[in-house]
Amino acid sequence: MDFVAKLREAEISLEQGSVAQAALSGGQLLEALLRSLYKELLPKLSPAEMAQATEGLERAGKGKGVDDLTLGQLMGLFRTGRLLSLAKRHLDRNLSLLTNDQLVSEWIELRNRAAHGGAELDEEEVRAFLVNLRQLLRQARYLQPLEEIKGELPPWWEAARPHRDVREGGLDPEKFAAKLDEVVLGRGADEYKNPELFFARTFPTKGITTLLSSVLKRLAGEGGEAVVHLQTPFGGGKTHCLIALYHFFRHPKEALASTLGEQVISEAGVEMPDGVRVLTFVGVSEDPLHGRTPWGRLAEQLGRYDDMRASDEARMSPGKEKLRQLFSDGPTLILMDEIAQYAAKAVSPAELSEAGELTARAYQSQLFAFFHDLTEAVSSLPNCALVVTLTTSSPYGEEGVRAQYQLGQIFGRMRKILEPVQGEEIYEIVRRRLFEDLGDERKRRQVAEALWRAYRDLGDQVPEVVRSGDYKEKLFRAYPFHPELIDVLHERWGSFSGFQRTRGVLRFLAEVVAWHWKKRAPISLLRSADVPLEVGDVRQELVEHIGREYESVISSDIASGTALAKRIDGRMEEEVKRYRLAERLATAIFMYSFTGAEKEERGVSPAWLRAVVHEPGMPVALVGDSLQKLESELLFLHKRDGRYLFSTEPNLNNLIVKAEEEVEDGGIEAELKRWVEKYAGEELKVKPWPRRPEEVPDRREPQLVLLAPPLAYGAPDTQSFVQAAFDRAGEGKRKYPNALLVLAPDSDELGRAREEVKHLLALRTVKATHWERLDENDQADLERRIQRAEQVVEERVLGTWRHLSWLDSQGPRWADLGTPHMGPARSLCGRVVEYLKDSDRWTEDIAPQKLVQLAFSPEEEEKQYREVRDVFYCVPGNPVVPERALRKAIRDGVREGILGIRFAGSLHFRREVPDSLIDPEVLIVRGEVAEAEVGKPKGSQEAHKEVPAAEGEGRPAGPLTAPMRKRSPKSLRLRLHIPWDRLADIQRGVILPLKGESKRLDLTITIEAEAVEEFSQTTLEEKVRETLRQLGVEWSEELR
Repeated sequence: MDFVAKLREAEISLEQGSVAQAALSGGQLLEALLRSLYKELLPKLSPAEMAQATEGLERAGKGKGVDDLTLGQLMGLFRTGRLLSLAKRHLDRNLSLLTNDQLVSEWIELRNRAAHGGAELDEEEVRAFLVNLRQLLRQARYLQPLEEIKGELPPWWEAARPHRDVREGGLDPEKFAAKLDEVVLGRGADEYKNPELFFARTFPTKGITTLLSSVLKRLAGEGGEAVVHLQTPFGGGKTHCLIALYHFFRHPKEALASTLGEQVISEAGVEMPDGVRVLTFVGVSEDPLHGRTPWGRLAEQLGRYDDMRASDEARMSPGKEKLRQLFSDGPTLILMDEIAQYAAKAVSPAELSEAGELTARAYQSQLFAFFHDLTEAVSSLPNCALVVTLTTSSPYGEEGVRAQYQLGQIFGRMRKILEPVQGEEIYEIVRRRLFEDLGDERKRRQVAEALWRAYRDLGDQVPEVVRSGDYKEKLFRAYPFHPELIDVLHERWGSFSGFQRTRGVLRFLAEVVAWHWKKRAPISLLRSADVPLEVGDVRQELVEHIGREYESVISSDIASGTALAKRIDGRMEEEVKRYRLAERLATAIFMYSFTGAEKEERGVSPAWLRAVVHEPGMPVALVGDSLQKLESELLFLHKRDGRYLFSTEPNLNNLIVKAEEEVEDGGIEAELKRWVEKYAGEELKVKPWPRRPEEVPDRREPQLVLLAPPLAYGAPDTQSFVQAAFDRAGEGKRKYPNALLVLAPDSDELGRAREEVKHLLALRTVKATHWERLDENDQADLERRIQRAEQVVEERVLGTWRHLSWLDSQGPRWADLGTPHMGPARSLCGRVVEYLKDSDRWTEDIAPQKLVQLAFSPEEEEKQYREVRDVFYCVPGNPVVPERALRKAIRDGVREGILGIRFAGSLHFRREVPDSLIDPEVLIVRGEVAEAEVGKPKGSQEAHKEVPAAEGEGRPAGPLTAPMRKRSPKSLRLRLHIPWDRLADIQRGVILPLKGESKRLDLTITIEAEAVEEFSQTTLEEKVRETLRQLGVEWSEELR
C-alpha cells in the first residue's frame, strides 16, 4: 500500500465531509502499516527475538496469520512481542507514538465506531487521528521530514527594513500623536513639524486629497465649501488632516513638490493662490477661564489684536461684521481643533455653585455666539475657509455633553463626515510610516501568490474571501503584514475610543515590528497570531481598553512562561513545534475576542483561524488538532455559535480544574474501588482489596484476589502479603492454594488511573453543581467528556491491575498481562482467564486420560470425586480446571470407558450419566478396574466398603455417616429434620439410593411454616393447595 496516498485519501474524505470514511481509511492505513512492518522486521530478528515475536502472534491471534488480525490484535502483537523497540533497533523506524496506550486505544475505538456504526463520529477527533497518523508516518520515515519541505516562504525581515527608530526600539509613542499646536510652534516629531518629511510619509488617501482640493478651490475663489466640520473617530486622522492643511498652505513649495500636492492640484483644477494666511486655534491647549478668547487669538495671529482688544477683554463675541472685516484682506484658512473641550472647560464648577448658572455660563454663551457668527462671516467671504473639529467623545461629563450638543447645532448643517483613511489605504499608511524599504516588489508578489494559492488549495476550510482574486492583491499591498492583522486592529480595536484608530494601529504595530525585528523568527508575514502578548508594552496597550482582569487570562492561557498554550506546543513533535500553533492560535483568538462596537460579533471562526496561521506546506489537519487541544485544556477559552473567544468568565475546563482541586484522596480511592469491582468480571469468584491475607477465603474453586493500591506490584509489602495469602486461610493452612490467583496493580499505571478517576469525579461534580448555568453547548460537551472519561477510567482499570501471581511448585510466580486490547476479555477476570489459557495454565476441556494421569496415583483404583477435584485446586503447579470441565471430562470418560462411576452400590460404565449423579462423594473408578468388574460373574463382586464423607461435604454429621452394621436390615425408617433448601440433596443422596433397592418406599412430610405477619390467601390457595391437587397428594392442614 502507498501509505502517503492512503493518508491523503483519508484527508480528502474528511475535507469532503465523509467523516466515517476518513476514519475507516485511517484505520486501514494503520493496519497495513503494522502488517508491513511485521513482515519487514521478521527476517532481521535473532532466534530469541523471533521466538518472542511468534509467541506474541499466537497470543494476539489465537492461530491466525498476521494478515487476518484486527487492528486491536495487531497492536497487541506489537506490544506483547515487543516489536515497537525491535523496529527501532533493526529498521530505524521510530514508532514511539504507538507507546501511548490511551491514544492508541482511542484510535482503535474510533475505527471500530466507524466500521460498526457506533456513536456519531466527531469531525475534530477524526482530524486529530489523521494528524497523528501523519506524524507517525513521518517519525517512521515514510514521509519526508517537514524541515526538508522545499519552497518555504522567506521571512519578512529578509525583504523589509523598518525605519531606524522602529528598528532600534526607541520609538516614542508620542511620535504618532499628531498635535497641531506643537507643529505651529515648531516642536514635536520631525515627521510632523518638517513639511518635506511630513509629505514624504503621508500617503495621499482619497479622503485627505478631497479635503485639500475642496479647501484649495475655496481659497482660490473657485467654489469649494466655506465651513468644513471634520468628524472621524478618535485617532481616525482628524489632526493629521489639519496638519496637512497647515503645511500645504503655509509651505506651498514643499507641498507642491510632493505626490500629494500633485494630486491635489490635479483634482482641484486651480493654482495655489499667493499669500494664504493660516490661522489656528487648538482648544485643548488654551485656558478658557484666564487666557485670551478664540477671537483674540485669531486677531493676534493676523497682527490686528487691537481691533479685537475690547471684545477680547470683555469676553464678548465681536459679532459677524467685525469678524468679516478681520478676514477680508486676503485668502484666509482658519483651523480650529477640539473646540468642544474648550467650551466645556469655559464653565467653572466653583463659579457655577457660588455665582449661579447665568453668571457661570456667561462666557460659554458668548463662545456659542462667536462660533455662529464665525460661520456666517466665513461663508460671506469667497476666499475664506474654516475647518473645525469637535470631538466624538463626551469629555467633562454633563458640561461636555452640553457643549457638544450646542456646537453640533451650529456646525451640524455644514458637517462633512470625512474618512481620511478608507479601506485598504490603511495598508499603505502603515507601511510608509513604519518601513523605509519593503524590498524587491517581485519577491513580495511571490509571497502573496504562494499564500493565496495555498488558500485556494484548502478550499472550504478557509473563508471564501481569502480565496478570491482580490485578496491576492490585498496580501501584496499589506506586506510585510498579513491584511488580517491590520484589519483586526483598525476595525475591531480601533472601535475602542481610546485606541485611536490609525494612530493606535501605528503605535501598536511599531511595537510588534520592533520586537520581531530583534527576534528574527522565521515568519513570512506578521499576523494577529504573532502579536507578542508576553511583551509588557504590547499587552498593556490592549488590556487598558478591555480591563486589567485580562492580564490573568493572558498569563494563564496564552503567553506567560507557564501558559497552557505553550505547554501544549511543548508536547508536540519536533517537526510540529516550530509552528507554535497552540500559542499562535490562542493569540489570534485573543485579538479577535474584543471590539468596542456594540453590534459587532466577538470571536473568530475556525476557518478564519486556519487562514490566519496557515503556511504553504503546513499539514492540513494541524490546525484542527491544535484547536481541539486548546478547547480541552485552556481555562478561559469559549466557543459560542461556532466562534472562539476569550472571556474572564471561567469556561468548562476552568470549572473542572477547580473541581479537581476539591476532590479528596479518600473519594478517589473509593471510586477507584467501585470501578475495580465493576470490571472485576464473573468468570471467577472475586475477593477485592483484602486488608489481611487471612481474609481471603479458602475456596474449592478458582478465585481472584484484587489487591488494593498500597499493595501494588513491587511495593515493599506486596510479596510477603501474597506469600501469606497462598499459605494461610483464616487461622489455619490454606487447603486449596492452586485455586487462588492474585492480581496486583502496576505502580506507574496506578498514578495515572487515580488522575483519571479524579478527573471523572470532577466532571460529575461540575454536572451536579453547575448544570443549570451551562449553555447547551457546554452541557453537551460535559456529557461527552463524562462519557469519554468513563471509557478512559475503564481502560485504566483494566490496564492497571495487570500483574498476575499464582503458586507453582517453586513458590509464587508473576506475569504481566500487558496492555488491554479490544476484544471479549473486557474484565479483570476475563483478562486473567485469557492469559492462563494462552499459557496452558487454564483448560476448559481436559481429556479423561489427562484427568486420570493427574488425579490418580499408579496404585489408586478409585477415589471420591471431591478428591479428584481437589487435586486441581490443592496441588500447586497443576492447571486450573473449572468444575464444569471436570464434570464433563468424567461424563465423557464414563461414556468412552476410560472411567466409571460407583453410585449407591451401582457401577456406571460405558453409558451416559447425568451431571446430577456426580456429587462430591461418588467414587470415580479407573476404566480398567471398571472393565474388569463389569466382566465378573454376577454375585462374585466383593462388597464395596463405603468411605465416610467429611463433615459438611454433602451429608449431614451424625449416625448416617457411621459404617453400616454387618447384619443387613430388611426395613428402614428415618425421621429427619432438614433445612428446606437441602431437599434436593436428600432426594439425590437418600431417596434415590433407597429407591433402587426397595420394593416399597413411602414418604410422609411434615411442613411447619410461620409467617412474618400472615400468609396471603393467594399463596395458600393458588400456589400451595393448587400444586398439591395437581400432584394428586392427600394432605391435611392445620391453620392457626
